[in-house]
This record gives sequence, structure tokens and C-alpha cells, in this order.
Amino acid sequence: MQLAQRQTDGERWALIAVANPMQRRAAQTVLEQEGFTTVSANDTGSALTALENQVGPFGLLSVDFAFSLLLVDFDLPGQGGLEVVEVYKYLTGGAQAAAIVRLVEQTEEASVSCLAAGVDECLPIPTDTEQLRAAVRTLLPQAALTRATG
Repeated sequence: MQLAQRQTDGERWALIAVANPMQRRAAQTVLEQEGFTTVSANDTGSALTALENQVGPFGLLSVDFAFSLLLVDFDLPGQGGLEVVEVYKYLTGGAQAAAIVRLVEQTEEASVSCLAAGVDECLPIPTDTEQLRAAVRTLLPQAALTRATG
């Protein structure tokens, strides 16, 4: 897991919980190009550790940084990516972070589970980099603005 130490004004953070190292790196590259500082995890346990590092005692958001985007695999090793989304929302009292879940197979059951967990967007695995970029820009329009002005 990679974890930066401190957020500066205007900096946006993304948690990337993707099992495949090459796909995780590709997503990291796209999100960094879109102006995000990224934290990477390869399984549910390390993703939950990243959330614990962000959320202080009593469920208060850390003053150091807050995620504005969660990109997770539905079938993330461990409890799965939806667990990461649900824990984040629980620990933060429903803090606003866009949630994108990557699915190997987009079934009705998976879609219903994602909707119930508060997921904003489902993308296929493998995820095309332009498809990811478009989803991020739609969910977080300021990402496109920052890239254009940064």
C-alpha cells in the first residue's frame, strides 16, 4: 500500500483498491493525470487500513486528507470491494466520495448490490483508461477543470 502523508489545499485523494498490479498502475496513472493523489491497495485488508488511516477516532475525518474517489474491484481479495465502500460511508457518516466499482461480469445481482452499497458507477474489467477518465470527469467535474488549469 502506498500512502502519502499530508494533503495540501485543493488536493484530491483517490483510493485505488484493484487486485491486478498492471491494472492498478494504469488506474493510478489516469487518476494522477486527472489531478488526484492516490493510495493503492491490492486487497480488502490493505484498503480498510487506508481508510483507518484517513478516519480518526470516533469516525471523524482526518484533517490531513479525505478521499473524494474510491475505485474498487467488486471481487477484491478478502471481503470484496463493496465492503470498502460500505465501511468508508459508515466510518465517515456518509461522507461524499464518488465510488466506482469494477466488475468482471455485470450481472443484475451485482448491479443491485452496487446500488445498495451506494456505488455511483460500475465499469467492466478490464477497464479502458478513457472509460475510467470519462467516469471520473462525470462524477467529479472538478477533476477535468483542475487538469485543464493545472
